[in-house]
Amino acid sequence: MDLFKLNLVKKYFSKADLDGVGNAVAMAEDYTSAEIRVKIVSKINKGLKGDIYKQAVLEFEKEGMTKTRDQTGVLILIALKDKRFQILADKGIMAKVKQEVLDKVANLIKTGFQSGKQKEGLCFAVGYLGGILGGVFPRKPDDKNELPNDVVVETDGQKFWRGQKILTEGEAFEKLKPYGPEPDEPKKEEKK
Repeated sequence: MDLFKLNLVKKYFSKADLDGVGNAVAMAEDYTSAEIRVKIVSKINKGLKGDIYKQAVLEFEKEGMTKTRDQTGVLILIALKDKRFQILADKGIMAKVKQEVLDKVANLIKTGFQSGKQKEGLCFAVGYLGGILGGVFPRKPDDKNELPNDVVVETDGQKFWRGQKILTEGEAFEKLKPYGPEPDEPKKEEKK
């Protein structure tokens, strides 16, 4: 099956757009030992009941991001049908990078989709993130590219393209959450 026969992907990105995002990831990683990954899925898994955070944790593991040398992986996950995205950063990142930085990255992505310039929003977000990470986690002399820079596009469990991420237009998207266990929800008191 050709990825671009999937109208949902075509609605937001051309092949050239996805290549452009992948190039932005490669350029950002030229200055940092951190690994940035963009992944687009058609929708959040049914069993997760719309929980984009849990989906991101699963995709983080699935893409091998937990295996980076210094725990410095960052995943940008976009669920097209759900019109949501999640940025998930590994422990090494969250120990040295403030949440406000990830919030700024999220805002750049959101603004790009709201203005119909998804590719530009993603490229700006990845470039900004790469600049911050380069200051905190500079490229090491023995650094190697641990993960492909391409955006990963996966629908119905099949990967069609490795290249870039996708987001949707004009919707309000969830704020970023740090990598790790999901925060405990307040317990509801039982009525007596």
